[in-house]
Amino acid sequence: MNKKTLFFLLIIILLFSLITLGQSTTPSTTKKTIIYAPATPSSIPYIIASTYLKDTELVIFTNHSQANALFLKDDIQILTTGLSVGINFFNQNIPVKIINSYVAGLTSLVTYGKKISSLNELKGQKVAIPFAGSPIEEIFEFFCKKENIKMKEEIQIIYLPFASSVELLKKGEIFAVALPEPDVSNIKNLPNIFVSLSFYDLWVKYTGITTGYPQVGTFVKSSFASSNLEYIKKLNQEIERAIEVINKNPNLAITISKTYFQNISEQVLLEALKNTKFYFEYGNNLEKSIFNYYKIIEKPLDEKFKEFFFKY
Repeated sequence: MNKKTLFFLLIIILLFSLITLGQSTTPSTTKKTIIYAPATPSSIPYIIASTYLKDTELVIFTNHSQANALFLKDDIQILTTGLSVGINFFNQNIPVKIINSYVAGLTSLVTYGKKISSLNELKGQKVAIPFAGSPIEEIFEFFCKKENIKMKEEIQIIYLPFASSVELLKKGEIFAVALPEPDVSNIKNLPNIFVSLSFYDLWVKYTGITTGYPQVGTFVKSSFASSNLEYIKKLNQEIERAIEVINKNPNLAITISKTYFQNISEQVLLEALKNTKFYFEYGNNLEKSIFNYYKIIEKPLDEKFKEFFFKY
């Protein structure tokens, strides 16, 4: 091999090395979609679905205020939380869209000392609700109206986080607390604790609507929705499929999701999941359901909320 040939061969090798090095050190441009979902059985469909979603990170949160703040700052792209939270965002002119709702029953009224069969037995008693304007307060006020109870005048409403209200309930310092799963299943066998009234059952009693009412929604910013149509379609498809898995084989659903709930026994988690009602809706059907829900509870939405729904 002459010197000229050797020189050109060395140049080719050097160029190939530089190209290979450039390919190996160039950072990936793929960006993960971060989903925040609450630490309740309502998030199990997301745990199952996330295993089929590419470039997705699912975080199960306990701090609602922190999750909301991260969503508002665009540090996370998808937030699943109470419907009224998204409604409040929209009312504050935050460009938020709801892409689905999938939970129709999650909450029960738990009492101390005795089981009650009517909301009228709450008159004069202390009842704990998580915070003013919460989805729980919204629907509880509706139930009281149906029983001709003036909620804040005839019942002593106190606002407490779930953990604090449970501690007071166990001591008998409050009479009742509205709790979601898995808190209900976690304390139901304690002394003097009674699961008295299911909010889902009360809704069916007062409205006749057996599909429940939209409680938990999935929210994105408008900018994310407009540029991630295929991802949202895939997400909704997988959530719907996950709910089918839960309904057909709840034990399998627990096996898949139990690592996300380290502080809850499998038995309690399974019971809580079975007590959670799922009903999946999106698009026009979701718009109709939510408008109807707020009309029923006498807090109708105005026409501007047509922009609240992401459709495809």
